[in-house]
Amino acid sequence: MKKKIAGILVCTLLIATALPAVSSINTNMSMQPSTEVAVDNECSEIHGTHSGDSFPQCVVMNNQFLDLDLNSPSPKPIIIDTPDEFSWKNYNGQDWTTIAKNQGNCGSCWDFAAIGTFESIINIREEGAILDPDLSEQYVLSCIPKAGSCWGGNTYAALLYMMETSSEGNYHNGAISESCFPYQVNDDVPCSDKCPDWENMLVPILDCGQWPTYGSQEDREAIKTQVFESGPVAVGIMATAEFSEWGSTHHSPDDYYAYPGPVDWTNHAVVLVGWKDDPSIGNGGYWIVKNSWSIFWGYEGFFNIEYGSLNIDNSGVVWVDYDPDSVHWAPVAVQVDYTLEMLNKK
Repeated sequence: MKKKIAGILVCTLLIATALPAVSSINTNMSMQPSTEVAVDNECSEIHGTHSGDSFPQCVVMNNQFLDLDLNSPSPKPIIIDTPDEFSWKNYNGQDWTTIAKNQGNCGSCWDFAAIGTFESIINIREEGAILDPDLSEQYVLSCIPKAGSCWGGNTYAALLYMMETSSEGNYHNGAISESCFPYQVNDDVPCSDKCPDWENMLVPILDCGQWPTYGSQEDREAIKTQVFESGPVAVGIMATAEFSEWGSTHHSPDDYYAYPGPVDWTNHAVVLVGWKDDPSIGNGGYWIVKNSWSIFWGYEGFFNIEYGSLNIDNSGVVWVDYDPDSVHWAPVAVQVDYTLEMLNKK
């Protein structure tokens, strides 16, 4: 069932204990980069998978967003009864998500959340958990600059403009493969650097949307319904230095980030893939989420977070859809467990 959704995700570079006031559910925002970047020297470093180098986890922007007129919010899904526990990371014994990537020293979480959500939706619509498309975040950074930059951006705008066939969407609908335009942790890379036959690699977006959330129990049930019926969604969180440090030391899929109390705004975009209800937890359970800080943060790049924490269910939801008849994928003969391979090299 196709859903119409609303809620804008914004992302500063990674985390900070204090940020300029920017709401993640403001429906009139656009990118305006600052010439300065602030770094919190109290934060730790973790190792990435793109460059192999460590990077600071607390780089933030001084200036963020100006007006951008986006489409109106779409209706929330009609709430249904959902299981007490569900995850696209382990559905019918298979992982329908794709590997957690590393955005590096660039505030492109909004981009990684958009691409990560789209990759999982492709797996689900194609009914092939091991298809695991690897799509290019660099294409969005370099060829669809209105959606954002390394200073931050907008997850919904990334999907909306990727779908556009106007100049804002590079005159083509869709994403291209990572191999065609590898991620370079740099928004100054020209769009012309993509591979010559990139048009033949486009994976078109069927539809996308956004809807607001305000942290209520009804909103949580709506999020569960959306994820259960349609697939993973992108959401925003307020990623603090404490949260970053927690993920660098908690690597069990049974761990969860406990509710730390109320926080302001959001500064990071992630992919919500499931949940687990647990009455022994203060807010009744936790969300299961994919991050973009490498497979060495959290468990294989994923983390669990108590309902209501860091504004995760108070920041809006962004969704995307895909038509399985739009692309003919080559047969997948063997699934390579890249995550395990990378972990063994750690």
